[in-house]
Amino acid sequence: MSGLDSIPVIFGGQSDGDLRTQNLRPLLLQIEETALPGVWLTEHKDAEGDRPTLHLEVTRIPAILMAPEEDVAAALELLQGASKKV
Repeated sequence: MSGLDSIPVIFGGQSDGDLRTQNLRPLLLQIEETALPGVWLTEHKDAEGDRPTLHLEVTRIPAILMAPEEDVAAALELLQGASKKV
């Protein structure tokens, strides 16, 4: 698949929404918090079930789920502009 694809984001074995990303092929992103609070296992699997990446992160929120600061600032500006029109 190319272009923007919707990838299910799985927390603790249950789908909790979608992550949109640009891919050259379909990938399943699975993010699970381990038994240790703040220790996250992030796994990517392709359509064949192969695992091209596996990451262990110690953080409050896995990096892949965090929006870049510039995007957050731009979204805030858009929301503020939209609220002035209401």
